[in-house]
Amino acid sequence: MKRKGLIAAFAAILILAAVWVGMELSHPVRYTYHANLPLNADVQFTRDFPLCRQYKVTFDSVNDERVPALVCVPRAAEPPLPCIILLHGLGQDKSLINDIHPKYMKSGYAMICIDSQYRGERERPGKRFISFNMFETRQTFAQTIVDARRAVDFLETRNDIDPDQIVLLGASMGGILGATAAAHEPRIQGALLLYAGGNLRRLLAESTIIYPRTTWWRSTLAGASGIILREVDPLRHIGRISPRPVLMINGSRDTVVPPRCAEELFAAAGEPKELIWHDSDHIGLDGIELVEICIDESIAWFDKILGR
Repeated sequence: MKRKGLIAAFAAILILAAVWVGMELSHPVRYTYHANLPLNADVQFTRDFPLCRQYKVTFDSVNDERVPALVCVPRAAEPPLPCIILLHGLGQDKSLINDIHPKYMKSGYAMICIDSQYRGERERPGKRFISFNMFETRQTFAQTIVDARRAVDFLETRNDIDPDQIVLLGASMGGILGATAAAHEPRIQGALLLYAGGNLRRLLAESTIIYPRTTWWRSTLAGASGIILREVDPLRHIGRISPRPVLMINGSRDTVVPPRCAEELFAAAGEPKELIWHDSDHIGLDGIELVEICIDESIAWFDKILGR
């Protein structure tokens, strides 16, 4: 009898867990918002760089979130300017713009970089961008994707930005999010996804940034997580970018975003699309020279698709 009672209790727990998971999965992931949602934008001059002026910006997004961003505007270029929305990687924040902006400023591009949810000024105690609670992670992805769309809303309020020449550059995790952001934001004219990939189940199972070894329990957890994160997997969205162009730049020896994840994301993209392979590990792990090469490639591609 005791054994039967334990089995019944265990079965009840499994049923309750299944019901809870089903209820959570039934909540749709939304990338839309009311068009009349006010920005309440605040813009403050931050500092002068040799090639640009930088401004600190904050604006409202969905779920009562306030989004901080940095904007760099080149000194020498004549407005209205093309603008790059920069989405940073997992361990970074909006200050990434300080490291990579000079070549873009020389080429006449303005740039904006937001803090993703729980990064930079949005850090909160006990909160991580990717947590063990994959339902919370799913919402974190969705929030940042909508925040990127709100950055487009902000850019359209500026007289020095050409609203018809807004493009997206997503690096690593920023590329994973950027594919979906560009898919749902038609005002973005093209998306460059740098060392990004799709199939989040595979990425969680094989990426060394998550765990250095492949084990049966890791594969099991990755499979369950992949089901929960299915609605935010860029594989489901990247095809919507077409007929706007996509460029992917990836490393053939990438240990963070497995090359097969890049191949799957590229296969899911519509035309026109291009894929550049470098004989490298993940961006940032193979030295500054690779970063500079990718910046040069991105500028050349943006110039091409914008007819500059």
